[in-house]
Amino acid sequence: MSDYYFRFNRFLERHLPTGLYTRSLIIVIAPIVLLQTIMAGIILERHWDNVTKVLGRSLAREIGLVTDLYDRSNKSEAAIKEIESVANKRLDLGLEIDR
Repeated sequence: MSDYYFRFNRFLERHLPTGLYTRSLIIVIAPIVLLQTIMAGIILERHWDNVTKVLGRSLAREIGLVTDLYDRSNKSEAAIKEIESVANKRLDLGLEIDR
């Protein structure tokens, strides 16, 4: 156990700066950078969760609209073409209804 401590201590002595000014900069800047990195990760994660929820709900509503239009139609060829046209032009779904 103590061997690891001495190795780690020797590594720090070799690679960390020895001057007071550079050490004080590391003491001040390192926590700020760490905090900003953590906060950016949290904010971006929340943002992507919200974007995913909104896009998922939007797609579900669009598909629900198309299924409601299909259920309320008389299921003629012209009605199906109209539903496909609305879904493809207005909603950009790339929909084809198979009978």
